[in-house]
Amino acid sequence: MYICPIIYHILKTMRIFITFLCWGFFTLAQAQNTTIDLKSKNVAQEPKCIGIKKSVQKEGRSDFWQCVDSWVYDHFSYPQEAFDNELDATVWVPFVIDKKGVMTVNKDSIDISVPYDKEKDLEKGKYKRIKETSYHIFANFPKVTPAKDSKGKVIAVKGSYPISFEIPKDEDKNPIKGAEGLAKAHEKVLAPVVEEIAYRVGTEHLSKEEKIADIGSFFRATIQRKLQYPPAALELGISGTVVVKVVVDEKGKITGRAVKGPKELWAGAEEIFTNLPDFVPAIDQYGAPIKATIVIPIRYSIAE
Repeated sequence: MYICPIIYHILKTMRIFITFLCWGFFTLAQAQNTTIDLKSKNVAQEPKCIGIKKSVQKEGRSDFWQCVDSWVYDHFSYPQEAFDNELDATVWVPFVIDKKGVMTVNKDSIDISVPYDKEKDLEKGKYKRIKETSYHIFANFPKVTPAKDSKGKVIAVKGSYPISFEIPKDEDKNPIKGAEGLAKAHEKVLAPVVEEIAYRVGTEHLSKEEKIADIGSFFRATIQRKLQYPPAALELGISGTVVVKVVVDEKGKITGRAVKGPKELWAGAEEIFTNLPDFVPAIDQYGAPIKATIVIPIRYSIAE
């Protein structure tokens, strides 16, 4: 079929125009669906809570985060079954606040951090009630005035919040049971936790994942270089795995304390973590340096 060259040119131009129009729409849709981290410099004005009483106020904490602190504190409850079974955890709840000020939580994205001796309980699903409790605290969060960027435009933002489920203990490190224990656990719900990990000096430019990998490489190399078999244990034929809690304190100093395994091997394992270079300390959710713990198993075996 014959088409006038002028009309053909117009059709070609229209197709090009439609293509650009679709691409522009797609780009706009992407921009509209973008969520910005609450701690980003692109957030000029944080969300503003409506009708939430600030029962918790911490110096240096912004109005929005004081509002969230108060909501979590006022709506926290330790699941009785988890409390009775002495299940400790730090639960990180990721959330999104859309342009209408509505908070949503992806339940599957909730992250639960537990002590090393409770990892099997986590795998067995014993922390299900703790996860559900954390989810419902944020799923029922009241509508807020949405955040804005530097141009005054309403934006969608995302964040993450830690909830501490900590079994309180007495001076002898025995769990405090009953109503007294539950009350003390409630007081610890907003306890400082590690938000930004400790890392080696000079690795500031690395991502979180890269810093974790770097720390792993550093400690593997350190163990290979400094590991020595205690003569007395070697003579007695003692072998096994020693679990060491490596602590990076608030000043970045490193110490190691053996907590599990043949005691004849403890001193040697702890010696590995002496005289090590300082780290950059971890930072808690309130912006202060905090002690961080890394659990490292060390295997001692005697070659036959």
